[in-house]
Amino acid sequence: MNPVDTNSAAKNGLSAGDSQFLQSLRLAQGENTSNEPPGLSSTPTMSGLLQALQRRWMLASGVAVAATLLAVTAVFFVMPPQFHNGMRFRVSKQAGSEDVTFVMFTANMEALVKSPLVLSAALNDKTADGRDIKDLELVRRHGIGAVDWLEKDLKTDYKLGPEILRVTLPSDMPEDAAQLLTAISKAFLNEYAQTEAAKKQQRLSELRGKKERIEEDLRGLRLALDRMYKSLEVKGREESNIQMQQWANKITAAEADKRANDLEISRTLSDIETYKARLKNLDKQVIPDSILFDVYGRDATIQSMEKKLLEIDLEIDLCKRKYPEKIAKTAIAPLQREKESILRSKSERESELKPKIEASWRKQLREDLTNQISVGEEKVVNFQRRRESLQNEIRDLEIKAKSASSGQRPPQIVALEEKIDLTKKSLEWTAQKISDVELEPAGSRITPLEPPGIPLDKDRSRQTKIAGAGGLAVFVFALFGVAFMEFRSRKIGVAAEVAQGLGLKVLGTIPAMPARTSKNDPAAAEKWQAQLNESVDAIRTVILHQARAEPLQVLMVTSAQKGEGKTTLATQLAASMARAW
Repeated sequence: MNPVDTNSAAKNGLSAGDSQFLQSLRLAQGENTSNEPPGLSSTPTMSGLLQALQRRWMLASGVAVAATLLAVTAVFFVMPPQFHNGMRFRVSKQAGSEDVTFVMFTANMEALVKSPLVLSAALNDKTADGRDIKDLELVRRHGIGAVDWLEKDLKTDYKLGPEILRVTLPSDMPEDAAQLLTAISKAFLNEYAQTEAAKKQQRLSELRGKKERIEEDLRGLRLALDRMYKSLEVKGREESNIQMQQWANKITAAEADKRANDLEISRTLSDIETYKARLKNLDKQVIPDSILFDVYGRDATIQSMEKKLLEIDLEIDLCKRKYPEKIAKTAIAPLQREKESILRSKSERESELKPKIEASWRKQLREDLTNQISVGEEKVVNFQRRRESLQNEIRDLEIKAKSASSGQRPPQIVALEEKIDLTKKSLEWTAQKISDVELEPAGSRITPLEPPGIPLDKDRSRQTKIAGAGGLAVFVFALFGVAFMEFRSRKIGVAAEVAQGLGLKVLGTIPAMPARTSKNDPAAAEKWQAQLNESVDAIRTVILHQARAEPLQVLMVTSAQKGEGKTTLATQLAASMARAW
């Protein structure tokens, strides 16, 4: 039985104190009420929270909207948008490599960009205008922790494509960030080039060692073949041995020429790489002082100044020897001032000439290095042509040697010659591989696509995402926070909670009283009166049925607050019992 449904309590829920009326009903059943009934469960359930939210939806919505606005405002205040400077590199896939190997390579390049070795080299570099990277305000504000800051804030990804490495750095100083990224790009490319050069040298060493072992095996096989010809009694053995020895000597000489030619190719390629490295770093080289002094000494203006200085020095020396000290000082003073003026003019003249001298020196050095590179490349082409010619010559000599030894030969000689042929093919393949590795350009898999630039607008995407996610989380948290507080108030919303939460038997419910607007409607009032009579009659039936089994003398009607319908229920119940005699 739930009498609070007859008024406003039916809308706001029934508190735990309203159970007094239910206790009175249990008196009618003869139950012991010395102990208070169990309270409603304090463990929130989803259905209970949703019912509580439904009761306080206006308050919950207002609190949630206000909290969301505060959270979004806090995010925009605490996390202001920043500029995102970026640069891009193309990470090319090596021909014939597997996808797993390429994935590992791209991951290694991401790690290399953010490695302390690259970052430290970038911080020790200089800007385009000659300043130290460490002197940039963006770097100085992090002090000795600049490397750790870059490792944390420098972002790398392949979102633009599987072969496009994008590197970004958020900051509030886009000019400094662009110069810092330029230094990082330079350090990254240099470190990658050095790593690739080391790998190339290691691979060349392995291939050359393999080539030497194959050549040693080939010489051993040829010596074994020569001994076999000498030991076996073969028809025409002497003539065959002499002819074979001649061809073998020619082959040996041709192979010696080929090895010397290959050595010259390697040396020339090494010289070319050295010239290219010097040409690349030409702008960083300092002009020797001897060249500067030589050019200064040939300048007519400086020569006249030096001549004038020599004359002044002679006059000063003459004054010191001719006059007393006080008079000499007075006489020397204008000469000293003139000497200082000439020295300043000389220094200005030297400063004026120095850039021109440096430019002329670098131009001449660049021409010399370029010429040496061209000469070296031409030498390589000639040496490669000679190597092809020697290979063809060796092949022809081997064919002639095989023709001279053709005829009825023992099986062991045939097997040994076949083994020699296989060894020679392996030697040719190794030599070709060495040539391919030597001609392979260094650092060819990493190429810059987009240099670091200065962004015009701040990036608000991260701020917007965090504000949206945080606002949504705060909104949901605020909604269920209000629902939880309402749930903790232990109010009863439906009749089933009386039985489930308080453990009391519900005898029945009555309809809520109509609103004031409905009271003026005769049809609505008549309908409600009929529902009320029907509900009260049902409650009366249950009470009378219970009274037949147990003595029932007193029935108390009460509620937690006044104006909750006690009088209406009591009169209607009394009238119902009267109708039932």
